[in-house]
Amino acid sequence: MQSKRPFYILVALLFIVGISASIYRGIEHNVPFLPGKQVQSWAIDAKISFQGTGEPAEISFALPQDPAFEILAENTTSPGYGLSITDEHHERRAVWSTREAQGKQDLYYKVTLIPTGQSDLNTDTVPATPVPYIWPATEKVAAEQVIAEVWSRSASNISYAQQLMKALTAQDRSQNVELLLSSNKPSTLFMNMLHAKGIPARIVNGLYLEDQRRHQELVPFVEVYQDNQWHLFNPATGEQGRPDNLLLWERDGQSVLDVIGGVNSQASFSMLQDTRSALATSIDLIKSQSKF
Repeated sequence: MQSKRPFYILVALLFIVGISASIYRGIEHNVPFLPGKQVQSWAIDAKISFQGTGEPAEISFALPQDPAFEILAENTTSPGYGLSITDEHHERRAVWSTREAQGKQDLYYKVTLIPTGQSDLNTDTVPATPVPYIWPATEKVAAEQVIAEVWSRSASNISYAQQLMKALTAQDRSQNVELLLSSNKPSTLFMNMLHAKGIPARIVNGLYLEDQRRHQELVPFVEVYQDNQWHLFNPATGEQGRPDNLLLWERDGQSVLDVIGGVNSQASFSMLQDTRSALATSIDLIKSQSKF
């Protein structure tokens, strides 16, 4: 009688392979193990407007690259324009171009995003030591006094940033701080004071996600580097950390929108939240990754 042992071994191997493949899909592509699971998605429309001057125009617009969100689909509407998507130094941008742009011009970019659950801003790249900002003569003494006072109360990059943020957002701010804020944006002042002590920091732009909101604008934040991680600060409120409903749209410290051949440019955003099947979403993500 022929032994059934090889058959049982084959069945066991197939079972192990199937389980391993399911685990891999679940971890790598977020394919759910159970049917019926739902996930939230965000459909975001960006409208880029400017006034054409009748000359050739080129419009460069930053695209979202946030580890907390994954792109499910993206498309643009731009009749009469050429379009290319660039990816230099891990910064994705949409670049529209035309031989002549006359009068009011509207370009549209739409993206559907899926939360990944990865909110930490980790990095394997150690940023270069920043070049210290050269303060104007009218601000130099005030800036140096504030920096020296805050520096003495800190012990690390983050503690210095925390103490500096308190000084800039306190209700009873010093005269030196008031002088500096009278001629500097809070985000720019905060970053320059960090750079003064060789601390890597950069201004980034975030979008608060609220269902069915229209005509929204990006909000400036500052990322501060320490121990292979970027830490987020809101210079307008003094808060540290990442709100749950924040999408970081631009994170390389570059401009969000650059327009050549046009004036009065601006970008506004509208958004809509949706619920969809986790399984269908995972399949769409796998398909989209093969396109991008």
